[in-house]
Amino acid sequence: PYAENTAALIQRARARGHEILLAVPMEPADLKRRDAGPAALAVSLSDTAARQRLAWMIGRIGSNVGIVGDLGDRFSRDPVAMKPV
Repeated sequence: PYAENTAALIQRARARGHEILLAVPMEPADLKRRDAGPAALAVSLSDTAARQRLAWMIGRIGSNVGIVGDLGDRFSRDPVAMKPV
């Protein structure tokens, strides 16, 4: 979701017959060595805040087919945090 000029990238991929998957940055277990970026989904977020971040990411892409977790080994192991996803 952090990419510049996503519309042009998506248009080029679609023109070549590719589907679009959004890599959703999620909180990693090792925060000191791996940075998921400023809008990553984190276990400390409220349900509402996580949904807002996810909506922002999906809105950046618009025509996505699905999502893929990126990093996220800490976030994806937490069933409460994963609920909005």
